[in-house]
Amino acid sequence: MDSATTSLIYLLAWFTLYIIFRISGLEKRGLTAKPLYFIYRSTRLNKALERLAKRGRMFWRVSANIGIAFGVGLMILAVYSLARGAFALAFKTPEATPISVLVPLPGLTISWENSPYIMIAVIILAISHELAHGIASLIDDVPLKSAGIFSLLFFSAAFVEIDDQKLEKTGHSTRLRVFAAGSSVNLVTWLLVLILMYNFIPSISPFYDNNPSGVLITDLVEGGAAQTAGIERWDVIYAFNGTAIAGYEGLSSYLSGIKPNSVLVATTNKGISTITTRTHPLNSSRPYLGVSVFNYYAPRLSIFPVAFPFHLYQLERWMATIMIAVALFNMLPIFPFDGDRFLVSILKAFNVGRVKEMRTLASMLCLLIIGLNFALSLWLYGSIEFLG
Repeated sequence: MDSATTSLIYLLAWFTLYIIFRISGLEKRGLTAKPLYFIYRSTRLNKALERLAKRGRMFWRVSANIGIAFGVGLMILAVYSLARGAFALAFKTPEATPISVLVPLPGLTISWENSPYIMIAVIILAISHELAHGIASLIDDVPLKSAGIFSLLFFSAAFVEIDDQKLEKTGHSTRLRVFAAGSSVNLVTWLLVLILMYNFIPSISPFYDNNPSGVLITDLVEGGAAQTAGIERWDVIYAFNGTAIAGYEGLSSYLSGIKPNSVLVATTNKGISTITTRTHPLNSSRPYLGVSVFNYYAPRLSIFPVAFPFHLYQLERWMATIMIAVALFNMLPIFPFDGDRFLVSILKAFNVGRVKEMRTLASMLCLLIIGLNFALSLWLYGSIEFLG
């Protein structure tokens, strides 16, 4: 499906939803529907969040205080990373890379294969981020107006509405805790996901073998050598020409001794297949199978799906990427990000004069650095890299 068709389907789907929302009378129940986006607000979650905040109030307060330190570190790191990226691009250092952007529109900016992982990661990020803001405000008795969800095209997220008037009347520490809470939780989640990724095999070992006993085919090149031989997605290759293939490294090691146009007898979970390798498009001396693979960990019980470890790892990979990116970007001192109000709270806490001017200057500098990153990426590489 091409981009134009996908875009048309998006617009038609949203137009249909918009008409349904408008004629259904759901606006009386907290739903606001506009072209290309809707917002649903509710106070039903307020009581649940209040109870959660009251339980272990001391734990939440200590955690939120630690979050202030995280917030300062994230803000400094975010500005430094952007400045370093612009410097590398401007002077064409070895570290120079094009700026990467993730706009989660399935079929347009991200592939359909990666869409489920990205959407789940975004949902987890948004819920944890907004819950952190809500709890950080409630532990200091700053009430919530509402909680809900919004959707722009097919990008959805959660939110909480804090009573800003009462928040402004609180002390500096309360405001710092509230504004740092979201990104701090995203940072902690990122660290937890990294731990899971570095301990991936132990995390799946109760259900799958610890050592790979083959390679799982996760994708195929259309008309490639493997597909021509009848190999399908989610097939498992255990051996080539009688040599056991112990995961991705085993496959790479075996293929390093094979030349293009070699005949390989593959032992798979469906039987025997004969694959004639082709010439690698990037290296004429290397063989090419036309597959993407992942380590195959045999399930301990037949009810466990063979592809689950792959899906789990992909989800963790996208969660790690998205969590740290949002944690950093959100703490940039740019309106309307949390970093903007966090910076204002810091300036007021230290009785710094001309807060409005300092706030404007910080925003302008950050926007200038972001603009330089985009402009230099386009100048050097001719395009912006879209993740997904």
